[in-house]
Amino acid sequence: MYKLKKVTARNLGKFDEVSVSFDSNITYILGPNGSAKTSLGLNILWITMQGAGNKSVSKDMNPLICDRYMIIGPNSKSADAGITLHDTAKNIDIKVTRHITKDGTTLEFDASDGVVLDQYFLNELFNIFLISPKHFLALTPKEQTVALGVNLSEEDKKIKELKDEYTVINRQIKDIGTLTDIPKCEPIDVSALVEEKTLRVNHNTEMSNRKTVLETNQVKFDALIAEKEDIEESLGDIQVIFNAINPICAEADSLNADGSQPLVSLLLNLWEQSKIQMKEYGAKLPELISRISKGETYIASLSVPEPLLDITELDNQIANASSINVQASKYQEYCLSVKRRDELISKLGKNKTDQVKMEEIRIKKIQSLNLPFQDLSINEDGELMLQGRYLKEQYWSTGELIKTIPILLISSMKSQGRIPQFPYVFVQDFSLLDPENQQEIIDFFLANGIQACLEIVGTEPSDKPNSIFLKDSVIIQNNTL
Repeated sequence: MYKLKKVTARNLGKFDEVSVSFDSNITYILGPNGSAKTSLGLNILWITMQGAGNKSVSKDMNPLICDRYMIIGPNSKSADAGITLHDTAKNIDIKVTRHITKDGTTLEFDASDGVVLDQYFLNELFNIFLISPKHFLALTPKEQTVALGVNLSEEDKKIKELKDEYTVINRQIKDIGTLTDIPKCEPIDVSALVEEKTLRVNHNTEMSNRKTVLETNQVKFDALIAEKEDIEESLGDIQVIFNAINPICAEADSLNADGSQPLVSLLLNLWEQSKIQMKEYGAKLPELISRISKGETYIASLSVPEPLLDITELDNQIANASSINVQASKYQEYCLSVKRRDELISKLGKNKTDQVKMEEIRIKKIQSLNLPFQDLSINEDGELMLQGRYLKEQYWSTGELIKTIPILLISSMKSQGRIPQFPYVFVQDFSLLDPENQQEIIDFFLANGIQACLEIVGTEPSDKPNSIFLKDSVIIQNNTL
């Protein structure tokens, strides 16, 4: 642990030359407004440990932001700021000096042999919020949480992501709206119906062709039968005639002798014609019988037509398919909407459960930090609050904040096992506290091993031990010697 033992300055700001020792416990700096109390109790220390300039030269440094040429006094083109730290563990002093020019700063160390010192060593000791609690008030409530060492960024990020997701899911559910039940309706495959109709039409065409072939050949066959029957009937009639006149014609010579010549010629002619006809019919009849026999075989070999298939119902289904499919499409959309809504509702419930779990994780993490005030909280936006109010001057009196902030910072560090190696606090406006609260905060510092420099506005020196009285940047009285 380190204590601030001495502060020195040369040609720095309004100081020509200054060297002041500090008590290891409590040091009072008194003086009227504008007498350089803050410069002596804070700024020289700050410049020595972190430098000064318009910006930081390293991400690990926190310089006093200013134009260097404005803090260099009128006596030369450079200035020096210095501190002496006492290492309580090794019981050695470490002198640190920062030389300042308008172009930059350089750092010098003076310590016992074997002690390795550098800027990193100073960075590890320096905590502007502990050294100057007033700077803690300049932070946003969320930055104050981080400054306390409470890092809830991961939890807050996840909670925000879950809440954003919840909003999106909820909006999606609202976009679906109220769903009106739609009767179940299966879509009709029109292509299958058309294909089925084509098959039936082809079937009916084939059956019609079969019927036509069968009927055509049956007509021909019936004509052969009729022709055969006609020939057989004609042949029978001719046979009767032939049989009747055949005996007469056999005696044709005797008939001619009887002077019956005209009649004989007629009979003979009829007889001859009968023989010719019987011969022709006799020759044609076997042919017809053969053709009839072949006809019977052929007709028997023909495929019998099957019943025609109905296509009227298919035509009706095809005609109605369009309107049915529209209804089926609406039903499918309804089913998808129901499924989507149910999925979103389930997802919404899981999201809410995850939010509760993450909030519980966040609360347990905060509780594990053992924050010094029971009514200290960190809201859902990661902002630090005390008694439901931000730690800002518009919500608290200056006196309340002067007392609260140092106690909060030191207690929080210790509760997290972060024991400050340079427990120095510069308390501005300490005189705004009433005597009771002044003593309470002094007792707290003493009980916790905190070295404090207390700023008191006054126009006259004090008989307090370990007090320094300034006026116009000049030390008028020094009781720390």
